[in-house]
Amino acid sequence: MSGTLSAELADWIHGFKYEDAPQDVRVAARKCLVNSLGTALGAFELRDVQLALSVVRDEGISGQI
Repeated sequence: MSGTLSAELADWIHGFKYEDAPQDVRVAARKCLVNSLGTALGAFELRDVQLALSVVRDEGISGQI
């Protein structure tokens, strides 16, 4: 290891190719992505999520929601 842990991780990520991951890892990654999106969409109208969005808006943070 020649640099900081962050630098080593950044180098690994930069050089990573999706095709190099084993098939089971790619399948698991897709499942996690779909699960995360479904959770975000399903929770969007919950009171706590709306309160958090309200705080973000009050702070002047912008972006698409």
